[in-house]
Amino acid sequence: MKLLRDRGLSELEIIRGATIYPAQWLGVEDRYGSVSPGKLANLVILDKNPLEDIGNFESPYMVIKNGQVVFARSR
Repeated sequence: MKLLRDRGLSELEIIRGATIYPAQWLGVEDRYGSVSPGKLANLVILDKNPLEDIGNFESPYMVIKNGQVVFARSR
């Protein structure tokens, strides 16, 4: 992600490139790619805003996969 930022992409475009765009390319955006009612989602919860610095993805606070917490950092 940092390499993409270094090449001139915005943080927003980098995140879209990891979420919404692949779902659109694969034709599954009705089920995946964003957090919306009726869609399936795995979530990465961060302490800091990745739109301010894409490097904030390097220290997740929590990861939820298939509705279950699979990682949680203690504070």
